[in-house]
Amino acid sequence: MLAHLAGHRRWSQPLVADNWSPMQRLAVETLEDARIDALLLRRFPGLAATLHALHPTPAENACDPASENCLRHRLTCLSRACLDPAHGYADATLKEFAGLFRQLLAGGEASTRAIADLALRYVTRTRQPSDQYPNVHFADTEVDYRDDNRHLWTFIEAGDEEESFEPPPAEANDEPAGLPPRHYPEWDLATQNYRPDWTAV
Repeated sequence: MLAHLAGHRRWSQPLVADNWSPMQRLAVETLEDARIDALLLRRFPGLAATLHALHPTPAENACDPASENCLRHRLTCLSRACLDPAHGYADATLKEFAGLFRQLLAGGEASTRAIADLALRYVTRTRQPSDQYPNVHFADTEVDYRDDNRHLWTFIEAGDEEESFEPPPAEANDEPAGLPPRHYPEWDLATQNYRPDWTAV
């Protein structure tokens, strides 16, 4: 996790997110995470066993697009294929884009922008009507050591999504902050008696 976060600090650049859908941003985040992991493995090859053990390998046909939203499943399979040449997946489009990913990195470190372009092409080629289903297939799609990627995005116009990370505003409350004051009668030394008008203490 620390290596992955440090890799983002070194190699990722924020992108303007205003005109991209959540589906497109998820695809960009997934492939940018794969780029960071690939660059880490290039610099620290000893991490390969750990990253391959931590990254899930979803079964290729585990998600049914007739009843489930399979976008996360497809992207996790692609991420695995980008990091592991021996992934074993047979899907032609997945293999094509995993190859394009490696070609992009063969010439250097690539960039967040270049990876975003590749991710958007993949989403366009593979999108299905079921990508809008609320029943999302989550099994074997969560890569635990990767962060939430909010640092990848910058927003030009204020909207609802970026405000979701703000703490909720304090609600107006007419209730008193503490207990109400207790009133005691005041002792009059001259008359050696209590005064009739009580005062707050």
